[in-house]
This record gives sequence, structure tokens and C-alpha cells, in this order.
Amino acid sequence: MTLTVFIFLFVFGPALLGLIAALVAWGVVRSRSAAPVAGSTVRGWTLGGVMIAVLAALVVRLPRGAPQAAVLEASYALPLAAGLIAIAALMLPVARRSASGTAALSRRTLSSFAERWWFVALFAVVAAVLVVTIAAGMASSPDNQGRHRNYLVDFGTASAGTEIYGWYYSLPATVLHALLLLAALLAVRSIARPPLALEHTADGAVRRWRTRNVLAVTAGALLLHLAVVLRSLSGTASMSISAEEGFSSGTPFAALEVPLQVAGMAADTVGWFLWLVILLMAAFPPAKERSTAAWRSASR
Repeated sequence: MTLTVFIFLFVFGPALLGLIAALVAWGVVRSRSAAPVAGSTVRGWTLGGVMIAVLAALVVRLPRGAPQAAVLEASYALPLAAGLIAIAALMLPVARRSASGTAALSRRTLSSFAERWWFVALFAVVAAVLVVTIAAGMASSPDNQGRHRNYLVDFGTASAGTEIYGWYYSLPATVLHALLLLAALLAVRSIARPPLALEHTADGAVRRWRTRNVLAVTAGALLLHLAVVLRSLSGTASMSISAEEGFSSGTPFAALEVPLQVAGMAADTVGWFLWLVILLMAAFPPAKERSTAAWRSASR
């Protein structure tokens, strides 16, 4: 029983912590009624897309009887694929051009409706994913079928090997990274490009909310993927070998086992927080904002 509880907390603990943090943030926002939220159509697409992503990311963590290689591939790729689905939903509905709109003299760019630090944070997450991916890929060795997913350590009189997040797993994931980032850029562009509605302030507030959601979902997907990779590398670092003569040794980066595990848990928690706080804000927007009619034209 104790082992079962430990495994549950290990697997779903970050999601629970992310949910608690999201509930706190959502409560603070509702008490201040400071967050602009779009109308029912936009919120519906947001809710549906992020809900699908959340459920997919949870399902992949459930116990299953599939081969280990297939389980690992799904664990690495599914957060990114789920993020792609959510981004596709966040693009909708596409704002229609209207003759009643007013011409905006200022040029609208990708950063017109988002604070620049969002892009800096997203760039930092992408950089972290790339550094870990390249380091793990370079450390990998081919198995009997030529797939770079093995990690071998030569101890002189003996050698040992285990599985690692090598090129076999990381190259397909890198393609998903690129598709996710491309989709995010297209989504931000599709939100910023249409002419502003007559109610400039309300329309701009809705676009800022939608743009933040796109960037947060993208960062969350990358963080959930990074969490799986870091925890996998922590398992690789824990490999050790011992001989009858009393000799024992571990991997060259054995000291990183705990830091990698902690970093993975942190990335997991933040990723879940980003997704769940969007879900809560879309499902239960601030009461004062929900009753405001100023943004109705921007919600179509």
C-alpha cells in the first residue's frame, strides 16, 4: 500500500502541485477581477483544446503493458503532440475582417499583444531542451539494431549499459519541437494580424489573453517533455556496477542523479501549472469580466 501511494505521488505529484498552484493563481485573479477573458466562443475553443492536451498527458502516465520502447517513445512525444493540438484550438476562431473596423496606424507584430519576457522565457525553455537533447544524444551509443538509445560505461575490467534518451528518441521529438514552435508563431501571428475591432481596449485585452495562452501552452508542452527527459536521464545516472572482488562504480555523472530528478519534478510542476491555470481561467473567468459586454465583438 505504501509503495503504491509513493508511486502515485511520484507519477502524479507534479500534476497535483501544479493544480494547487493554478487554483491559488486563479483565486487571486478572480478576487481582483483583473484578467481580461474573451467571450464564450473563444473560451470554448481554449477550454476544449487545453482539456484534450491535459487528458492526453495524464493518460500516457497510466500503467500499461506495452513494450518499454513504445512506452518511452510515447512519454517523450505525447506532451509535444498534445501541445500542438491545444495550439491548433487556440488559433480558433480566426477573427473576421470587418468593414466597420477602424484602421490602426501602429504596426502589429508578434510581440504587440504579449510582454517580451514571455518570449524570453520561451526561448530559455527551448534552449534548455536543446542543450539536454544534444548532450544526451552525443552520449548515446547504437544498440544491436543500430538505434542510438544505449549508454555504455567501460569500467576497465567490466562494462555496463543502460537505456538513455539518445538520438533514436530525440530526433523525432526535435521534429515535434519545430512543429510546435512553428504552430505557436502562426497562432500568435493570426491573433495579432486582423484589424482591431471598434472597442480597441477590449479587443486588445482579449488578444493579449489569447497570445499569453498560446505562449504558455507552448512553454508548458516543452516543460512537460523536458521533465520526462530529465527524469529518464536521472535513471541513467543511477546505473552502477559491482564485482565479487568488492569493486563498485557508477556513471561519470552519477552525482547528477538527484539534481536531474529534482529539475525534472520542477519542470513537470511548472508545465502542469501553465496548462491548468489556462484551463481554469477559460472555464471560470472572473465574474466582473464575464458580465462585461465590451469584448463581445472580439469573441466571435
